[in-house]
Parts: sequence; structure tokens; C-alpha cells
Amino acid sequence: MGLLVGFLINSNEVQGAPITFAIASANSPITNGISASTITLGQTNVVLYGFSITSAGGATLISQFNIPSVNSNQNSYFTNGSLWVNTTGTTFSGATPVINSGIPIPSGGMISITGLSQSVTKNKTFTYFFVADYTVAGPIPGSGIQFGFTTAQSPLAVISSNATYTPSPIAGQTFNPIPITLANLTGGLAPSSTNLTSGTTNTMFGFSVTASGVFTISQFNINSSNSSLSTYFTSAKLYSSTTNDYTTGVLTQVGTATLNGSYVNITGLSEAFTTGQTNYYFLVATDIFSTGPSSNVAFNFTNGQSTNAITLSGPAVSYNVFNVSGSSYFIQGTPQTLDWVGTTLSTDWNLASNWKQNKVPQMLNRFVIFLPI
Repeated sequence: MGLLVGFLINSNEVQGAPITFAIASANSPITNGISASTITLGQTNVVLYGFSITSAGGATLISQFNIPSVNSNQNSYFTNGSLWVNTTGTTFSGATPVINSGIPIPSGGMISITGLSQSVTKNKTFTYFFVADYTVAGPIPGSGIQFGFTTAQSPLAVISSNATYTPSPIAGQTFNPIPITLANLTGGLAPSSTNLTSGTTNTMFGFSVTASGVFTISQFNINSSNSSLSTYFTSAKLYSSTTNDYTTGVLTQVGTATLNGSYVNITGLSEAFTTGQTNYYFLVATDIFSTGPSSNVAFNFTNGQSTNAITLSGPAVSYNVFNVSGSSYFIQGTPQTLDWVGTTLSTDWNLASNWKQNKVPQMLNRFVIFLPI
């Protein structure tokens, strides 16, 4: 007689909840370390886009990210893509490379990062950053360059083998590639600290413009260290030169120069550039004179100056991120006749407030001279 042995497994085990994850933006230059909106040709390791993934219900296994762009032809600007992750914070400064280099930058508008094997731990947040080099001089995009997940994108932003998420739009930083490089020129200019004398004309500032794109400049706004240029100069002119030395090149006056506070506004320009072209410019101050006190003056382009440094007419855009410093020069002020207005209570000959122009001494404004008996 056979023996029948049977058993029943009925553990009433509660099955684990479905694995889901949430995606959040990490696109702040301040709190996440995304690169500044203005990028210059040759800039490497530009942090273009950031996002955080938080897993719930279990570890999320990720095999692919797909990052759309509002612009096509990203390979006209960027090369050498890389992916980084911060597993303990949300800033790029704490991130380590997942793919150190070589992520393809396609001609279309989608960056697909494949071949991943990322496990986002349950209830933890991993923050990812897409990074690339701006090394290609593409056409100037009028609305800038921007990456960002969208709700209806295909393929999905995140491909996971075991988890799901609810798509939502996550817009990244808008980047404005600058196709212009400026450099200081000193050839043919007087040495720094030279004293400028009344009635003379002097070359005060020189700079070169090198193009990494196709554009036309319609205006320069040259800044200075002096808040009232018209106090010291009758007028100014800007010359284009065939060389980087004012004394050796063929000079052509361009635009119209207007003295405006601390600025020389050069308007009416039509300076056309193609990729790789360099032009040389020199600012000449005409008929130096002074109706004010002695002063130093240096012309420059300063990052963040109150009036945009360069304006393009094609495409229509302005730039304000340059740092080019010219030499400083000394202008002798106009001699002035001053009347003593000091009192018997203040006999300091070196105190400026004791001297005024065109003043009639009052009762206490007098010299007291003691003569020996």
C-alpha cells in the first residue's frame, strides 16, 4: 500500500507593490551647477541638462535615457557627450561619470544614451547630468538651445526594465552660443599712464573681433572708467584696420561715434563676418580738452556692463559678456582760479572745502596775520 504524502503552501504572502519612480528637474545654475546660459566656442564640459530620479517600491533598473531638444542639428554645436550621476546630492560638483565621454551627438533633436545598467535604490534620489563640449561653430540659433523631457515624447525619457513613471515636462536651461571672441590690441597705441595734452588726437583703445559664425555687427558700445567723457573729449572715431597695429594698417573709419556718459556708442555699422574672420578696430579720441579736474581714463568692454557691448543685425541679438581692458591714460585738468573761503576757525591750506571758484569772502572768510611789534 502506497503512502500518500501531501502538503499545502498558503502563506498569504503580500506581494510587493509595483515599482515606480518620479523625475524632477535639476536645471538651476545656482543650486544644481548647470552651466551659465552664455557659452563660448571652445568651452568644454558644458553642463547642459540635469534631472533627478527617485524610486519607490524597489530598485529601478534603467537601461536608457532619451533627452529631446527644441533645436535640431545638435551636432552643429556639441561634441563628446558624457553622463554623470550624483547619488548623494543634486549638484554637478558631487557627480561622478557614468559614461565619461563619447556619447554621440546626432543631427536630429534627440540625445539617446543607451547601454546603461543603472540601479536606482528604493527611496533614494539619483541626479543625472548630460554634459558636452561646445566645439562646433554652428549657425546662431535665434531662440537659443534648450534640452528637456516632454510629456508625449517618443521614445520615453527613461527606459526601465522593471518600473514605470508618469511622464511630465522638464525644461532645461536655455543656452546662447556666442560666435564672437574679443581681444585687446596695443600696437600703435601710447604706453599706459601717458599724459594726454590738450588739443591733441590720440589712439586710446584697440580690439580685435574673431568670428566663429556668420553674422553682421551693427553697433559697438565701448565702456570706459570715466563717467563723463564729453568733459575731456570733443569727439571720437572708430577705425577698421587691415592689421593689428594702428601705425601699419590701412585705416577706414566705420560707423558714427557718440560720447554718452562713460560710453562711446558706435552706431550705423554694417560689419559682415564669416567663420574664422578677424577684424581689427581702433578708437581715436579727437581734440582732447578738459573743462574738469585732472582724471584718468581707460576704455574697455566689461562683462555685465550696463549697455550691451555688441549688437548684431543678422541675426538680431546682443552680447554683454566680454572682458577686454585697454590702457589707462592721464588727462591734465584745466587750471582754475580759486578764492579762499576758509574761516579763522579753519586755516588748513590743503583742505579742498576752504577753496571755491568765484566766491566773495564773507566776514569770517579772511586772513589773520600777526606781525611782530
